[in-house]
Amino acid sequence: MAYAVTITEDDIRNSATYAGIALKEKVVRAVAFVCLEPVTVDYEGQALPTMFRENKKIKAQYMMGTLANMLQMPFESEHLATGEELSGCMAEADYDKWASSHVMNQLDRMKRCKDSEVVNKIFDLLYDYKAFEIMLNGAIKDELEVRNDPLNRAFEWFSVTAADAAVKEAVSGELRDILIQAKGGSDE
Repeated sequence: MAYAVTITEDDIRNSATYAGIALKEKVVRAVAFVCLEPVTVDYEGQALPTMFRENKKIKAQYMMGTLANMLQMPFESEHLATGEELSGCMAEADYDKWASSHVMNQLDRMKRCKDSEVVNKIFDLLYDYKAFEIMLNGAIKDELEVRNDPLNRAFEWFSVTAADAAVKEAVSGELRDILIQAKGGSDE
């Protein structure tokens, strides 16, 4: 079967099968941040503090980009607005090309080849890929817990509500004083 992306034994021989733990940690923390999207919640017409949810599309694009990087194969990146330069997010069109080529299945089928070097590198590559995925899932969970913490959200809501009330009271008091002065009288 002809795929748009075909993994060869030479691709496996030239692949990177391990990224250091410090690099993984740095990358997954930054990627986790961009894998979250805000959700606006309204209660009786009043906006509540923003909640966040996982953007599974962006996560999938990063994971496919990670696999392509490990295989040292080129791909089109999608650049997202972040605080850091992250180049591992595979563009949607390339993601669809890679995913429809069933690259993970290709790797699984290659485990049956006769070349033990290739087979061992596939196992090593997939192990490190899965380690990255586990770390990313944990980092996303951590980010969601912090951002969606009920106490922090309640404090934010009360702070905003109290600030709004204080502003309204100050404005109404100032406005009342201005109107009284304009009448040339007192507030009695």
